[in-house]
Amino acid sequence: MQVHGSSSFNTTRHTKPSASKLHNQHFLFWHSNISVLVLIALRTLVLCGSEMDRIARLASQKAVVIFSKSSCCMSHAIKRLFYEHGVSPMIIELDENSRGREMELALIRLGCSPSVPAVFIGGRFVGNANTVLTLQVNGSLKKMLKDAGAIWL
Repeated sequence: MQVHGSSSFNTTRHTKPSASKLHNQHFLFWHSNISVLVLIALRTLVLCGSEMDRIARLASQKAVVIFSKSSCCMSHAIKRLFYEHGVSPMIIELDENSRGREMELALIRLGCSPSVPAVFIGGRFVGNANTVLTLQVNGSLKKMLKDAGAIWL
């Protein structure tokens, strides 16, 4: 007569799990980690998508819009360049904005590397500091500013 909890019950309870059982546990752990990563990636895409919309709205509000960081020397130089042209750009300081980090990620997705300064003229993404300085040197920045209505001369 077997007593409940003895003999075969005890032996199966204390045996090592089989290799396939360990593989399944590892797979489930790996699978759950991948699921978390996928959810994070999807959340990031959704946030970036809504931030892309926000950037597009902001970029169309004024003839020249500059996404900047208050501590960035290149952002400062680009702002000075536009002021010297007589332009009064809309400046969005990402480090002083509650949605700044999300907007910065969206700017990176847009192709702005480094993320600041990011310059929009006439609602169109122009580029970063290198692009703007190149346009200044070859003389086409002034024409772009005239066409966008940022300057009249």
